[in-house]
Amino acid sequence: VVVAVGGTLSLSCVGNRRFLFTIAMNMQAFTTAIQEQEQEEQILFDDILALVRTNCANNNGGFLQYNARTKRWYEVGDFMAQKVIANAFWDVQQSMEKTNKKRNKQTERHSTE
Repeated sequence: VVVAVGGTLSLSCVGNRRFLFTIAMNMQAFTTAIQEQEQEEQILFDDILALVRTNCANNNGGFLQYNARTKRWYEVGDFMAQKVIANAFWDVQQSMEKTNKKRNKQTERHSTE
């Protein structure tokens, strides 16, 4: 189950960890897609959306959001689901860039000692 709550993901859900693993495994395709065309990016998002919905179909999962007023979960539409997918790619990319910068600083520090 991938939970879209205010555009953020809870890592306490197994489905969200699986989803982020899928995102990480597709980072190279995402990087290539954003350099080429928006259409390629959309195809990648559609593929991941289909993968999540197919894998979750038997478990009543998918892209869900909690409605505090009704105290129920509901499946969000394709637009919101693709927004969650896009945000996940950007978040993973930023995280990777921060890790690389930190690693480069450590390498520079060790090489000057």
